[in-house]
Amino acid sequence: MKNLKLLNVVLLVTSLIVLTSSHPLPSLKLDVNKKENKLSLEAISVESFISLSGKEFKELNGGKATLKEKFFFQVLKYNLKKEVKRNELSPSHTLNIKSRLAAYDSGFHLGGFALGFLLGFIGVLIAHLFSDDPALRKSSWYGVGAWFAIWIILYLAVFSALV
Repeated sequence: MKNLKLLNVVLLVTSLIVLTSSHPLPSLKLDVNKKENKLSLEAISVESFISLSGKEFKELNGGKATLKEKFFFQVLKYNLKKEVKRNELSPSHTLNIKSRLAAYDSGFHLGGFALGFLLGFIGVLIAHLFSDDPALRKSSWYGVGAWFAIWIILYLAVFSALV
């Protein structure tokens, strides 16, 4: 009985070895000539970012950069240089550049504009209370501004027609 248990264990172990060794290993492709880039836009020091060229920024951005991204890259680079010069920011400080670039381009939100245009300051209040999206908040203010501009133009048109 003991020999039978030992034989089962030996057969189980050898079958596991045979099954696992017969499976081919996945092929690993290593490009020896490719230079490994340790910089990333999620975590980069201020000093490294300031020294980046437009071509290096394009490579870090995944090999593509629109005209708007290139423009905001230059603006952010200029602003960071000023902050370092005024000692507001340490050159060794690590930043998330993607979030900084996104802050420059908050965009336009049609829903936020409609809230501000149709509901006025109540729409702006709703946008600020119920949304964290800076584009929606900013566009709600644009909507209020457009609403006021239209009312001023209408008021002046009616007033000038009466006089």
